[in-house]
Amino acid sequence: MPTDLRIAVCQDFAALQGQRARWNELARGNPFLEFDWLRLWWQNYGQNDGRARPGHEMQVVTVWRGETLLGAAPWYARHTIGEGRALRFLGSGEVCGDYLTLLCTPETQAEVVYAVAQWLIRDSLHVELWDLLELNDVLGDDQPLSQLVYELQSHGAWAEATPQQSTWRIDLSGGWEAYLATLSKSHRKEFRRCARQLDAGEYLYHKVTSELDFAQGWSIFLDLHTKRRQSLGETGCFASRRFAAFHEQIARQSLGDGQLELSWIAAATAPERPLAVEYHFGNANGNFAYQSGLDPTALEHEPGRIATVAVIRDILARGGTFLDLLRGDEHYKQHFRAVPMKVVTWRVIPNRAMAQWRSRVTTAGVTLKRWLKNGLEALSLREG
Repeated sequence: MPTDLRIAVCQDFAALQGQRARWNELARGNPFLEFDWLRLWWQNYGQNDGRARPGHEMQVVTVWRGETLLGAAPWYARHTIGEGRALRFLGSGEVCGDYLTLLCTPETQAEVVYAVAQWLIRDSLHVELWDLLELNDVLGDDQPLSQLVYELQSHGAWAEATPQQSTWRIDLSGGWEAYLATLSKSHRKEFRRCARQLDAGEYLYHKVTSELDFAQGWSIFLDLHTKRRQSLGETGCFASRRFAAFHEQIARQSLGDGQLELSWIAAATAPERPLAVEYHFGNANGNFAYQSGLDPTALEHEPGRIATVAVIRDILARGGTFLDLLRGDEHYKQHFRAVPMKVVTWRVIPNRAMAQWRSRVTTAGVTLKRWLKNGLEALSLREG
């Protein structure tokens, strides 16, 4: 590692508060890597009453040149009997942050990756520091992470990438007409119809822009999201109080930062009855479509399509070039001509006997559970 670089491991966001602006600069427009997203995630998922949950420890590896933050690995450690001490991304789990990676710029990538790798290699000799590096749901061609895994493998680590559901992005760089040209004839016709209805005022598009209308917008979102999930026989992710608390906090924070894209549509004949709602995060280039909701008793209006058209036109009006539909291989994304991007989960085990033994035991246990489950399902089918 170059002698002018130093590494510091931060276990408290208060120690990084002064680097918030620089941190967000290194996040390069990814809302799931920004300082407040990770800070609030840790407060809700890594802590109880301001103290780390049992077995949890914030482990953010920062790389510095002098007083300048060059990059960071935004991780936390979780200790269990089965896996030992596992390092994972802050923001992992049910919150489903996408595009997680090392924080760095293209110019500093090589130095940051090498510094983080050297820290992991040096500390892999110590049982108490890490037994597993699990990089959940990251892009398969993510360069910093690919280079990090390569560095660790070159020092004897075992690594495996398991395919996950793709992320999907709609390219809007050519404008409205160019996007419509990519759609099938039937979908193009429907999108034009929705645009005409919006232009004619048949449907109203509302967007939260201040604290004054946040409470109304958030209430509409929770109501329509829950109703839609229940109509599909699901409880919905906002049934989790921790999940709901985190999102209300980050939505308010994002509103203050100008990054919240919370909007809904209603028919002009019944403006008091919202039909569909979209909960996104935005930057100058486009939107990340996190969640949505709609009134399941109003499907004849095709509220989801109208809301999507309204959002796409709003993105284009402010000069944006994409609508990211995030992770999940739902069929509608292909109809919208979103392009899939490969996603994997990396599991890396250091070149240490105990860590590799733990991994073999855990893998064997998972395989046995899957075998038993499949066997019971097959037996049930035969008996049926």
